[in-house]
Amino acid sequence: MPSSYTASARYTLQATGENNNTWGAILNAGVFQLVDDNVNGRLAFALSGVKVLTSALGATDEARMAFLDVAGGTGGTITAPAVSKGYFIRNASAGQVTVSMGGAVSAVFAPGDYGPVFGDGANVYQILIGNKTVRQFVTDADQVIIDYVNLAISNGSIALPPVTLADLTKALIVRQVGASAAWVASPIEITDVVGLARQFELARAFYGDLF
Repeated sequence: MPSSYTASARYTLQATGENNNTWGAILNAGVFQLVDDNVNGRLAFALSGVKVLTSALGATDEARMAFLDVAGGTGGTITAPAVSKGYFIRNASAGQVTVSMGGAVSAVFAPGDYGPVFGDGANVYQILIGNKTVRQFVTDADQVIIDYVNLAISNGSIALPPVTLADLTKALIVRQVGASAAWVASPIEITDVVGLARQFELARAFYGDLF
């Protein structure tokens, strides 16, 4: 009876009595080396267009590697075999990288992004928070804070801060200037936000268009 192979990782399953005097060499090359590739292997390549990962039974291939390192190129799509498999992806190309198994859901990495994905044999999933990518989640959170601070300053006549972030109103986001320019959080009380806004209104009234 000839050898068979595992469904997802394609390791060699030798039949009883097969490969007399060569069993150990086949085990090393067709199982142990492939396990190492599966757990720790890195495949580095430039991507400009479409790359279909190679797949082989009982032998080293691209699709079995753990780390797909897109080290250059203009970006494109990586197509993996339609079997259950996780990868760690780094996109060091100049464009977007999409990881697909041919299903409706694919993972998308912008230039400079990296992280894990998992394929179920059809779809490829990446980390999402509230059905948003981490990049989009952080961008949206930043915008909420910016909108809140703008509203708190412009509505100085209101006794209470904006209700949208009423539970998160004990920090003012300010920008330091100079060589160490950065956005920083400065703890304050709710009354400080309202008072600060009133000072802005008074300054506008006094200086007019100069403020």
